[in-house]
Amino acid sequence: NRYQVLEKEARILKKCRTCNNVFPDTYNYCNICGNKAPSFSSPGSVFISVLKAIAYFCFFEAVQTAVSFLFMAIIFLRAGFRGVGDINEIMSSLTAQTCLISFVSGVLTVALLFIFFTVRKKHFMKVIGVNRLAGVTVPVIIFMGVALNFFASFTMAFIPFPDSLTEMYDVSYSYIGTGSLLIEFIAVVIIAPITEEIIFRALMYKTVKKTAPAWFAAIFSSVIFGIAHLNPISFVYTSLLGLMLIYLYEKTGSVTAPMLLHIGFNLGMYLVGLVPEASPLVYAVILTVSAMAFVLSAAVVITVTEKRENAL
Repeated sequence: NRYQVLEKEARILKKCRTCNNVFPDTYNYCNICGNKAPSFSSPGSVFISVLKAIAYFCFFEAVQTAVSFLFMAIIFLRAGFRGVGDINEIMSSLTAQTCLISFVSGVLTVALLFIFFTVRKKHFMKVIGVNRLAGVTVPVIIFMGVALNFFASFTMAFIPFPDSLTEMYDVSYSYIGTGSLLIEFIAVVIIAPITEEIIFRALMYKTVKKTAPAWFAAIFSSVIFGIAHLNPISFVYTSLLGLMLIYLYEKTGSVTAPMLLHIGFNLGMYLVGLVPEASPLVYAVILTVSAMAFVLSAAVVITVTEKRENAL
């Protein structure tokens, strides 16, 4: 029947609110009466897409957990061979390997996803949306990410967070500087941004967007992105960052753009650490300059992208 024919054309279907016609979710208007299609697909379809998105997130977390347990087992075995019984020393050794764990789990996550989609006969780069950017925008997007980190960091300096939240935030990033600086830099500045953009933007956001409006998919994936950072302060700015990354993803049509912005943002974390302590006035100047740098670089990216689209 007609429903089965349409089901072959699109797995997810929408129903016209005026004439009850059933049509693929790829249609923006009903092909019978011409009325605008509903923003959401059926509740069941939305629920399934949300579950699929959560499954990607759970997979991401499961790989990290499995690698962490593997490293923990190795450290405990090494401690046993050396006759070390101090649990604090063992846990300190594990903390020192946090960035290496992040490095390995990130690479493993991407590798397993590549295998998964290849087995399903899907082109991995097309699935995640890797498209070429205008060459001039690459360094500008990275610079934009650095400016955004400066803006976020110095904005936080003027917010009187409770001591309990500040301590929780410091503890969550206490692994920084405890291991190999090279491994740490690669893990934090390169591997983490690439892996997280694939999971949260290219897979989670796009999956939910198939059955729901972009705003719903953006908020959903950005909130999960914030929760994944495990502390209230990070939750606020990473959720907002997630929305910006999605906007850039949509504007450029390539997951490469949010990857570069994310790389710049994480790189900015190290550059902010080089700024010496100063007066609130100096911090305010840095905050203002970073905000202006972000806006100007964003304007350049948007302008170049629009000109390139018009040229095509």
